[in-house]
Amino acid sequence: IRAVYVDDSKNLFVGSNDLSYFNLSDIKPDGSVAFHKIRIPKSTTKPNWISSLAKTPEGKLWVATRNWGAFIFDVRHPERGLVKAPFSELNLQNIFTDSKGRTWIGTWEGGAGIYDSTLKRHTTFSADGSSTSIGHNLVTQFGEDRQGNIWIATDNGLSKFNAGNDPFESKEVVTYVHDRFLDHSLLSNPIKGLYFDRDNRMWVGSYFGGINVYDPSLPEFNSYKPNVNEKNGLSNGNVTAFSLDKSGQLWIGSD
Repeated sequence: IRAVYVDDSKNLFVGSNDLSYFNLSDIKPDGSVAFHKIRIPKSTTKPNWISSLAKTPEGKLWVATRNWGAFIFDVRHPERGLVKAPFSELNLQNIFTDSKGRTWIGTWEGGAGIYDSTLKRHTTFSADGSSTSIGHNLVTQFGEDRQGNIWIATDNGLSKFNAGNDPFESKEVVTYVHDRFLDHSLLSNPIKGLYFDRDNRMWVGSYFGGINVYDPSLPEFNSYKPNVNEKNGLSNGNVTAFSLDKSGQLWIGSD
């Protein structure tokens, strides 16, 4: 199992080699449930799995897969199964829906993509050394700050797409990378985790580095490095996930 998602109707979706789901209200007194299983059309013999799940603006489900591209599933019409979506030719790693209802996709080696369901248009961003180049074609995560800027975590830096730009007209991005001559640059370039807290600060988890925290009111990244000798310090420099609990504590996932 590599992806779990709960929609507004309390349907819990589980992504493995196929898609399974049940409604949380259908849990029996003994805790058992009956899953509905939706098989993915197999278009290749390569090893495969569902890598990410996300909601469409219309309330449907985006399904990203490792080798079979993207699909859309409508739980209101399960008999239709999984319908091929844009980016079906790419090996997908994650899917993210921004505040404008646009869907961003991250791939293993094909860069990033964006799909606007209202305009019925899609385009891609790649690492090609131009002004529109993202840090790397391996895209691990996306995040959006309160200003609507889209942050793209890659295997070679953190790229920022300005909220005021039209991705179908101006794809210029700014990429932040580690600089050993700057004290407040990224600790490391392989970015694996992004999280925006209640104060609009961005928490950045990297491999071989630790944690950077970016406050938009300050022109620099603060850092937290692993220290095995510190009782309450970061235990490992490979940070992949962040999650805030109900009491306001931020939990950090690492190797």
